[in-house]
Amino acid sequence: MMKKIFVLMVAVFVMTMTASAQIAEGTYMISHADYPAHVLTTKNAKPGNREAVVLTKWARKDNQLWQIKKNADGTYAILSLANPAYGINVCEALMQNGAEIITWNWTGYANENWKIEKQSNGAYLIMVAQDKSFCIRPKNGKVSDNVPLELTKAKSDRKMEWNIIKASRQK
Repeated sequence: MMKKIFVLMVAVFVMTMTASAQIAEGTYMISHADYPAHVLTTKNAKPGNREAVVLTKWARKDNQLWQIKKNADGTYAILSLANPAYGINVCEALMQNGAEIITWNWTGYANENWKIEKQSNGAYLIMVAQDKSFCIRPKNGKVSDNVPLELTKAKSDRKMEWNIIKASRQK
């Protein structure tokens, strides 16, 4: 009986540590958990305001890399390496299914900040700080080249899980 309780305590501890794992500030590639060759990319090489964030195949370009910076409240800013003044943003702060994910000049508003939560399988959910019941995913859950990202209600769904991989600037 004691052995079962100990095993249960260890499992709960591991799950708690996994869910609360922190991302260190740095430069990352963010790829889809089920299709790791497809990464978050800005539509143009140098992003600006209202630039679509899409999935494309990894091509070793700066607009496919993201600087993740931790905010004082524990959320994160996800900024384009190609133009660090611009970060991932929920278009017009619309907290609804299907809201477009874009880049925008980062100002620190809640629709520009993200909670990044590691799942027990090692993948991450990226939830908007403004309403953590919403995550990013490929539009309609379909992964292919140039498919835009959208906001959707968080639930247990692999279509909204991501790999966040530390990157180097070497090409």
